[in-house]
Amino acid sequence: MKKNLKIDTDKRKSFMVLVCFLVVSSLFFYRNLEAHLKGFYANRNFWGEIKITGFSWAEENWGIDVNYTYTEKIKDKTISVPVKKSVRFKQLVMPYYDKMDIDKWRNPIYDESMRVYAPILEKALEINPERTKLEQSLTRKLNQASHLKGGTVKLRSTLSDQNRFGKGELWYSDRMEDAVSNNHSILEELYNVPLNDALSHGAVYVQIILPEGRYGEHFYLSDQIQQLLEQLSLPDGAYVLGTIDEADGDFVVVEQGKIREGR
Repeated sequence: MKKNLKIDTDKRKSFMVLVCFLVVSSLFFYRNLEAHLKGFYANRNFWGEIKITGFSWAEENWGIDVNYTYTEKIKDKTISVPVKKSVRFKQLVMPYYDKMDIDKWRNPIYDESMRVYAPILEKALEINPERTKLEQSLTRKLNQASHLKGGTVKLRSTLSDQNRFGKGELWYSDRMEDAVSNNHSILEELYNVPLNDALSHGAVYVQIILPEGRYGEHFYLSDQIQQLLEQLSLPDGAYVLGTIDEADGDFVVVEQGKIREGR
């Protein structure tokens, strides 16, 4: 009886040791991963706070993603964006070291999947102080076209479709380099950029949203934009009926007051 009791006690002790080991290991891995995420962004002039919210399975990469929230205050506004990033084994077991993270000659926007940057960059453009005024101005102008009456305008990032707007990625890359050179946060740099410049360089596009029931009307967006260009001026950039990631999204590019031929 005493022998069995001793065996049970030893098992409980072994179990507790195992539980303690797993808890300590998990905490160690968590702290290392959090330090890697903070270092990863800080090394690229994203100066916000990181809070890990969980983990998920990534079908595309066939691996584990860490889910976290990126929070940063710009001027008097605080943005908080959910982001995902693939987890690598070294990020769990090795302390963060910036020299191993990125070579100075490399462009920071190309060293990782765009998904770790895009949600944050898009949010910075959303709160740009010029945004509302420019959207209202474009809405008034586009409403003068016969088939675009009653529509509204939204400025959207082109980061989701680099096959069509490759130069937009170059624009974002240049802004990131400017932030590093000026010792600014990336978001602070984007907060202050003129949106007309972003539009003309393919970093954002003009999404035209028609009222319900109007999408069934047959017309060509190029004809509507041409009609407007004969009466008034439109900023250089892409004008899209729908979104750029829709296969049938009709879009037109304006350059120096004319519709650019081809896409």
